Amino acid sequence: MPDIVKAGDPVLHEPAREVDQKEIRSERIQKIIDDMVKAMRMSPGVGLAAPQIGIPLRIIVLEDTAEYIGYAPKDETKAQDRRPFDLLVIVNPKLKKKSNRTAFFFEGCLSLYFGSMMDIFAKSGYVLTPIHHKREGGNKRIDITTGRMRHYKRAYEEQGNAGGVAQGLKGAKGKSLAGFALLVDGFRAIVERNLDVEVTGLSRDGQLIKVDASGWQARILQHECDHLEGTLYVDKMVPRTFRTVENLDLPLAEGCPKLGSR
Repeated sequence: MPDIVKAGDPVLHEPAREVDQKEIRSERIQKIIDDMVKAMRMSPGVGLAAPQIGIPLRIIVLEDTAEYIGYAPKDETKAQDRRPFDLLVIVNPKLKKKSNRTAFFFEGCLSLYFGSMMDIFAKSGYVLTPIHHKREGGNKRIDITTGRMRHYKRAYEEQGNAGGVAQGLKGAKGKSLAGFALLVDGFRAIVERNLDVEVTGLSRDGQLIKVDASGWQARILQHECDHLEGTLYVDKMVPRTFRTVENLDLPLAEGCPKLGSR
């Protein structure tokens, strides 16, 4: 499993190269795509660009599930217009803004985390297995990176264990890792994004595809396409809004925009 490349690595700060259409169905490119999907899901996150695993090619993957969204507050996901969508793989994407409508919301990135779940467990020698919880009678995977840490902590506490969110994670000798997952943390900043975009490109089979997106999906597409230009969200963030996840709800500085659409 490839590591997530962290901010400062040159591959994240330089434009990526287009993939030759004749090479898309090659074993090499297909393996890169498979590795990207695995890395995105195991980190876990809702989007990933090839430069984030150290490969300077114009490929993005994204996916947001009802399972993920279910762990964020309903009023927040409603304001963000965040709706589930199936896995998308786009090679050589080209993004076009479809309206002048924009929104201000906090954004994060796997490349600006203290450590992804995958990174931490790889270095610890523990074996990473799927994270699940029983909530309202069903199994739920905890999504560390697409919401706020305290919500996942609260979800776990509702199950009668305040130790952490790592049920289902066990070491090589079966040792419980409850509480360890809460060490994973990162940063956020407010970014203004367009609410309506169109992305064209090629599928992993080399077929032409077009995605019309709005709301949170449009934000994810813009975030990932920025990676292909060597741009991180901190390069576009609203000044004085950068903060740690644990301080996410502290008051914004005077003059900062309110969250929401414009």
